[in-house]
Amino acid sequence: MAATKIPIELSSTPGIVDNSNATAITIDSNENVGIGTTTSLDSRLEINATSSASSRIKLKLNDTPYCYFGGYSGIVGSGNADDVALFAWTGKELALGSNGTERMRIDSSGNVRIGTSAGFHKVCIAHDDSFTDIASGYTNLELSNPNGTNGTYSRIVFNDAAGGPGSGILGVKFTDTTNNYGQFEFWTRSSSGGSTKMVIDPNGNVGIGTSGPDYLLHLHNDSQNSYLYMSGGGGLGESYGGFIRGYGVSGSGGYLDLGVNDGGALRTSINIHPQGNYLIFSTAGTERMRLDSAGTLAMGGTNASPQPGENIAYHVATDGYALYSGVNATTSRNHAVFGNPNGYIGSIVTSGSTTTYNTGSDYRLKENIQPLANGLERLQQLNPVQFNWKADGTSSEGFIAHEVQEIFPDAVSGEKDGEKMQGMDYGKITPLLTKAIQEQQTLIEELKTRIETLENS
Repeated sequence: MAATKIPIELSSTPGIVDNSNATAITIDSNENVGIGTTTSLDSRLEINATSSASSRIKLKLNDTPYCYFGGYSGIVGSGNADDVALFAWTGKELALGSNGTERMRIDSSGNVRIGTSAGFHKVCIAHDDSFTDIASGYTNLELSNPNGTNGTYSRIVFNDAAGGPGSGILGVKFTDTTNNYGQFEFWTRSSSGGSTKMVIDPNGNVGIGTSGPDYLLHLHNDSQNSYLYMSGGGGLGESYGGFIRGYGVSGSGGYLDLGVNDGGALRTSINIHPQGNYLIFSTAGTERMRLDSAGTLAMGGTNASPQPGENIAYHVATDGYALYSGVNATTSRNHAVFGNPNGYIGSIVTSGSTTTYNTGSDYRLKENIQPLANGLERLQQLNPVQFNWKADGTSSEGFIAHEVQEIFPDAVSGEKDGEKMQGMDYGKITPLLTKAIQEQQTLIEELKTRIETLENS
């Protein structure tokens, strides 16, 4: 093989010349090499050209190009020997690949696309994944913290300016690194500083205002009430809606309110008092009804004071009705029906202009049926009296309950001097009155017969 001769320019700065005897390669005294330049060299290798194509370094394999450096893209320094960057020339895009396939591209606007050639946002990551389980397959983005200590984080920080202190942070706190457990935390900054505002713990509990939620949704506020507020529809704006409010009172316990927002005025409609002792129902800011811990329902405001053992108490503050029942027909209609495990035992029925009070009397409800005895004798033992009611001095006529109880107990409830006042159903003495009249009529008929016999003798 014949040797190739390289023309050498002998001067203070030796070099290699081209066919035109112009210096093509320069080697200075510092052993810096310049190609296409004779100016002062300050790098180990400098290449200068009048076009992007001729400024490239091309690497070939079997005469086939497989790598370029230079031209419109290349590896450049930023002035610091340790700072190296890949760049694309003005109007061009920079692509990175592996295994013969493009993996990432930075377009001329600085938008980054990974796994896709499309995308309109600053960073777009695409991954073709057929898995339908969120915990399976490959992820588009993974953040990790190899520290391995419980209580550490992986997080994303959001700033209004680069390098700022952080306006918001989305992070995962590693609660158990052995089992790979973690909880999501949402952190925001306000005028009073930054703090975690919401968490989703490993059990799926959501906490707002608390870092340790005990329930599926747990709202907490150290300094004031916690509200769950809902609004919308009707074109009325956000100042009209409904709310649930929970709060605690020192020395008392926990409260829960259910109410509405009426143009900015919060009105509680239902209030549950500490330890569930009673439930208050209000309208227009005034209590109308309460249900106490014994299951007694009191209606008509705070003055409705049920007696022991009562289930419902009414109070009428002004002229009006404690209870009104109406129907939309003038034919016979039930207003109240009473029953127990034995079935139907009574009712209150109205027709066009009358009210009927019915009590169970069907023969199928009765057994051991016997004629009533000593009606007139027992009737004569009753002691009708006139009296004044102690409450208001009203004069009235009637009976004393315990006296009637000794003669006809079916008509009287309660016990003499018992915890509850005795009561009497005057209608219950109707059978006694009927029997007494019948016995009296028998006596009258006997006397008439005797008189007629004497008159005819």
